Amino acid sequence: MKKFYNCNLQTLLLDEDFKRCVRENEKGNNHLWEELLKQNPEHSYTMCQARELLLSLSRNMSSLTEEELNEGVAAILSYTKEERSRFRIGHQFRWLSIAASVVIIIGIITLRPKHKQADYAYHKIIANVTTSLQEVVNETDKEKRIILPDSSIVLLSPSSKVSYTNPLIQNNRREIYLSGDAFFEIQKDTLNPLFVYANGLATRVVGTSFLIKTTDNEVKVMVRTGRVAVIPINTKEAAPQKTELLLIPNQQALFSTKDNAISKTIIEFPDEIKKIKKEQLLSFKNRPIAEVFEVLEKGYGIPFVYDRSATAKCLVHVEFTDESLFQKLDIITQTIGGSYCVIDGSVIISSTGCN
Repeated sequence: MKKFYNCNLQTLLLDEDFKRCVRENEKGNNHLWEELLKQNPEHSYTMCQARELLLSLSRNMSSLTEEELNEGVAAILSYTKEERSRFRIGHQFRWLSIAASVVIIIGIITLRPKHKQADYAYHKIIANVTTSLQEVVNETDKEKRIILPDSSIVLLSPSSKVSYTNPLIQNNRREIYLSGDAFFEIQKDTLNPLFVYANGLATRVVGTSFLIKTTDNEVKVMVRTGRVAVIPINTKEAAPQKTELLLIPNQQALFSTKDNAISKTIIEFPDEIKKIKKEQLLSFKNRPIAEVFEVLEKGYGIPFVYDRSATAKCLVHVEFTDESLFQKLDIITQTIGGSYCVIDGSVIISSTGCN
């Protein structure tokens, strides 16, 4: 696997071997990506950020030609040069935030008419449903609260619509069809799991709360409580495939409607999901780094992956106020001379250790 000696964002975004590794990793062939990180451990942070930028660009601009995609990469490189100071937190850059802004800028490249794919997929799938459906459309400019027959709650966003089977429970399952965005608070029923179908993706739950947002090119599922499984569906048969991706609180799935591929990451602003004494999350006075990561992992429910032996001598002395999880991580990793990135819904810490 290729060894990068001059490794920076520009080098990676323009390197065909690197882009191939990212593409293959998204398809589930992760051996190339793992080998790349092994060959370049000192550049793992930069590689993770370049990977996220490429994925963010491809998800939001799936209709771009190769030439237009290269223009987009060039725009990112130019934009980040000018805007680095605005996004600097500690010594690290929040490339995902930059990518989100760049998507708006690059949008001028693709000012082409688009059909309402998400709404089309919704009507196509409900047309194949043989049972009676109850449809609710939100034509207001505020969220619309819907109480389902099982007392589950749906907060339907403006210009969105939802249909559910009537009666709700049929053949030991509850089924809902969504076009647009909605937040769900589902009553627990282990005998009758609930499925939400949205633009090529099925979300399966027993009882939990989660948000689904759909666009022409993407479906995003963000979990607040409980566990959620997401499955690409065959729209011709409206039946889930065998492969499921399991999500826990503060994780989200990003489904590309073009590639029929799912990736898992962490939501932008993770919430504390476990009640821990406030001072435990805010005050670390000369505490071993392993203890710090353990507290954060419990508080936010997000897995942390790091080399325990390499960081065994690292101590952290820091006082927090109302910083987000990522701001905390920026400060902590700066303290130990390390870095972090997010891969498959886990926080990956890179550090050479402390003396």
